[in-house]
Amino acid sequence: MRTTVVAAGAIVVAAVAAVPFVSGQILEREIRDAIDGYNKRQSFVTASIVSYDRHWNRSQFVTRLSVRDGPE
Repeated sequence: MRTTVVAAGAIVVAAVAAVPFVSGQILEREIRDAIDGYNKRQSFVTASIVSYDRHWNRSQFVTRLSVRDGPE
């Protein structure tokens, strides 16, 4: 009985610890997809990710907006 409780507790702790990491992975993919979609729709200003620092409990990214060269 005690082994089962310890095992269940370890699984819960591991799951709780993994949530920030997994959500950070998903968020990074969503941000990159959103920027790609923006660049496909926008013809005058482009966006790019300069840096993306993902840590266990936080993420930080820097974007750059640039004016495209062209006839506009």
